[in-house]
Amino acid sequence: MKAYIQCGNNELPYNMNTFSAMLGFQQMGFETILFKEADELVDVTLSDIVVGGVGRVKQFLEERGIVVNDIDYPESLSAYFGRKIWETTSDTFLAEKNSFPLFIKPKQGKLFTGFICNSETDIAGRFSPEESISVYCSEVRNIVTEWRCFIRYGDILDIRRYKGELGKIYSLKAVKDMVLSYADAPSAYSIDIGLTDNEETIIVEVNDGYSLGSYGLDPLLYAKLLSARWAELTETKDECAFDIR
Repeated sequence: MKAYIQCGNNELPYNMNTFSAMLGFQQMGFETILFKEADELVDVTLSDIVVGGVGRVKQFLEERGIVVNDIDYPESLSAYFGRKIWETTSDTFLAEKNSFPLFIKPKQGKLFTGFICNSETDIAGRFSPEESISVYCSEVRNIVTEWRCFIRYGDILDIRRYKGELGKIYSLKAVKDMVLSYADAPSAYSIDIGLTDNEETIIVEVNDGYSLGSYGLDPLLYAKLLSARWAELTETKDECAFDIR
């Protein structure tokens, strides 16, 4: 297996995530090859791995007939959302009478950044009544600290704080319960959790593991996580699973 690492115009890894992945794969003895443009991946096989931004990796997979949908809010984990979350479309949202504030984010991709909407005037510049964009809406909770939980083959690799107050403590039992409840989970993914102002540990969102922000995860563990999900999606052998019995 070779690891193809997305780089920028300076011929260095694209960001800290790709740099970390490169270090991890090199630690395991795999050859790493930098690439900048999609046309450099024409001869890459599915038994290799492509590491880069979500758009670049999704494009590579989709060109080979592998469609990856965002996870976001699995039904099996709804007991841990801690708030009402529902799907709608932007035009339907604008036509309805809504109780503000609400958190709104696009269902697919990064069409716009998720935001707290306090009134219809907050929507300006994000979408218009003429558009029909699939979105998630949710009630707003006061989350004081957020962490990313990295899961590979059902094991919690690490939990990294990425936002909010220092010194706050999440419920590890709640995280373990989330992992156990996610029966239809992919082989590698993350659960972003938040601690509310009343000390409740809830799910912020769930992210697929094929292209994932590392948030300081150990490079070796990060590379193994990426490899696990890549192998599952491409139906190839996970060559980094030598520690799995």
